Amino acid sequence: MEENWIKFLGSRVFWKKKGEGFPLILLHGLGGASFSWFANVEELAQHFLVILPDLPGFGRSEVPPHLSLDFGKKFLFHFVHSLGIDQFYLLGQSLGGYLALDFALNFPQKVKKLVLVSFPGMGREIGLFLRIFSLPLIGEALSFLLKNQVKLGLKEICFRPELIPEEIIREIENLRKNPKLRKFQLKALRLAVNLFGQKKEIFLRDKIQDLKVRTLIIWGIEDKILPFSHGFLAFHNLTQNSLLCLFSSCGHWPQAEQPDLFNREVIKFLKAKDSF
Repeated sequence: MEENWIKFLGSRVFWKKKGEGFPLILLHGLGGASFSWFANVEELAQHFLVILPDLPGFGRSEVPPHLSLDFGKKFLFHFVHSLGIDQFYLLGQSLGGYLALDFALNFPQKVKKLVLVSFPGMGREIGLFLRIFSLPLIGEALSFLLKNQVKLGLKEICFRPELIPEEIIREIENLRKNPKLRKFQLKALRLAVNLFGQKKEIFLRDKIQDLKVRTLIIWGIEDKILPFSHGFLAFHNLTQNSLLCLFSSCGHWPQAEQPDLFNREVIKFLKAKDSF
């Protein structure tokens, strides 16, 4: 896999690519990085040019100087412009799904098709796990104390956490040892979440009906972070332009928990001729 760097707001951003063909950009979730797609890249790269950035402040990318609600779409616009990509498929999970949706709402001409996985912005509900982490001081204390307890966190994220390989767990642990990354990711969480749930400032449920891009929504039925009812809500508002896939025995990380099904559904959707 080819590794590369770009600059954004003076900070270095790491990204990788593999495969050939029409570009497919994958955006990971909060606490993740390009490794979040460990079970998908090989299969997807047989059909597309797969591009995997570590979002600023995540993975191997440096922490940017500031953060705002429109940070994600600004970064993605800069990223694709730097790569000389005019149009692409876009796939995002969790935080990455929110960024992907926000980008597609603002720049629909650039996104040929969209895949959204277990993403926020559809309602107040979100797991107690993250609501507690959003609390001042408590979040910092828990982030420090649990930095080497990745398996404990995976029990909240995954329906079957034992499916996550040990090498991925070690990679997450190594990243969590970086205090700058922990601080930035808590800041990102607090932009969107407080003790009462998702903040209304990030809601996209009323805007999603204006989306002009054909969309596949994927959700795990056992998701304890974001309820699968939010997937139904998004689908209801996009009925004329979307498909919904619910994965049984699956939590908040569908691409890792059900990779064969995930890869199959994504490839089928992206390669299909528009017929709905």
